[in-house]
Amino acid sequence: MHVMLAWELRGSRLKATQITEQIREVMNTFSWTRPFGNVYILKLSSETDRVALIERLSNVINENNYIVDLVVSPLMSGGQYNGLLPPELWKPINERAHS
Repeated sequence: MHVMLAWELRGSRLKATQITEQIREVMNTFSWTRPFGNVYILKLSSETDRVALIERLSNVINENNYIVDLVVSPLMSGGQYNGLLPPELWKPINERAHS
């Protein structure tokens, strides 16, 4: 099972770098890949993981009093991603989407 996570930070670059590091610390408890920009695919085990991920990300954002646009997809199992990406990016995407 997996989710797609995307965010955009608005404000000073110094603060954005700090928040990005904190967001990645939260994400590092899961297996993830970054196809491009601030778009990530994370392998999760359950809806409980998804809820915990959202809560932890929300805490980082709220503690920093910073504007962050954040989207977390519903928990998905399998599925087929399509798009135009370098060929080497498809293997890590599929490893998270299909396991």
